[in-house]
Amino acid sequence: MALCHAEGCISIALLCSFLLGLGDSCFNTQLYSILGCVYGEESAPAFTIFKFIQSICAALAFFYSGYLLLSWQLLLMVLLGFVGTLCFFLVEKIQNLTEALEQP
Repeated sequence: MALCHAEGCISIALLCSFLLGLGDSCFNTQLYSILGCVYGEESAPAFTIFKFIQSICAALAFFYSGYLLLSWQLLLMVLLGFVGTLCFFLVEKIQNLTEALEQP
């Protein structure tokens, strides 16, 4: 069984890693922005809870990474990323509607 299906697997892996990191940084930047808008008065507790939940999820990922195959880990990451993106857009839409209704 071949470990690599095409020439330049290292470059493809590096490109995928770069794109995952870029997407993660953009997503986190937008999350911090929307947390600041939604919880402007209580931003410190909101950011604390966000980082706490994020740390718990990272710890769980480290725990299950030794037990799940890579394909299942990737499937889980894609599914949770998709659900997280949908939830982000839902919260952003609700926030925009709330701001529009509050303006005179």
